[in-house]
Amino acid sequence: MKLDEFTIGQVFKTKSLKVTKDDIMRFAGEFDPQYMHVDEEKASKGRFNGIIASGIQTLAISFKLWIE
Repeated sequence: MKLDEFTIGQVFKTKSLKVTKDDIMRFAGEFDPQYMHVDEEKASKGRFNGIIASGIQTLAISFKLWIE
């Protein structure tokens, strides 16, 4: 799709995918090793109060689900 083919409020449904803390830390350890993805102690003091998935990882998952 091209950008001008999207409309405000348009919804795309995909199947779901469960991502575990281990999945997050394994991906981040290799591709995005920022503390909020790999260091539980430091991440617990951040604004999300714990480990969060990398935006790069969530984008990759979105692409996977979109294609499927």
